[in-house]
Amino acid sequence: MLLTLTRRLLPTSTKQFLRERWRNYQFNRCMRQFSELRHTEPAPKQLLDELVKWWGNEWSARSEYLSAIIDQLRETTGPVLECGSGLSTLLIGKRCQQLGRELWALEHHPGWAHRVEKALHDHHVPCARICLTSLISHGEFEWYDPQVLPVGLQFGVVVCDGPPANTQGGRYGLLPVIGELLLPQSRIYLDDAARSEEQEILQRWQSEYGGNCRIEGLSKPYAILDLT
Repeated sequence: MLLTLTRRLLPTSTKQFLRERWRNYQFNRCMRQFSELRHTEPAPKQLLDELVKWWGNEWSARSEYLSAIIDQLRETTGPVLECGSGLSTLLIGKRCQQLGRELWALEHHPGWAHRVEKALHDHHVPCARICLTSLISHGEFEWYDPQVLPVGLQFGVVVCDGPPANTQGGRYGLLPVIGELLLPQSRIYLDDAARSEEQEILQRWQSEYGGNCRIEGLSKPYAILDLT
């Protein structure tokens, strides 16, 4: 009764402040648990679900997708490239750090890049770098400007969860623009594989660049494309 009355009397700004403090506390608690996992240990689904919840972004990658990338990183080699950034940058970056690898994330939204950079700093993930860049037109599609990436980098894994769906051409531009930066037999993780746009992109990629594709995930399907 007293707690309910107290809540009613609190100003809205105070309640919002307290909710944010609680969210940060819970997220930091979960990140400590995640950081304590060995690189050979699978990331528990319940922990990943909690991280998604307390990260607080409705567009965040889901636990199945995150788990697949995190747990299979030891099967691949080379730096990791991420298209878009978010919770995935933080978690993949943590695992890359354990494996002695680097993560480079392309991001076109300054405010979002700032949030992710702060999280990387707060949780001590120096191996993950946010590359703030613009989306540039290539005629039939737009894609991140790759000139922000250091010369000579070649990636063994690509995590593709951007740019946003309303971008011209969607995520098709990955291979036309970034393809020459990929190591032989690279692996691409593409989120939102149930969407018709992503299915069309996968078909074009396979037709134009080859590779073996499979769809995984029950609650929110994603695709894994192994280039040959």
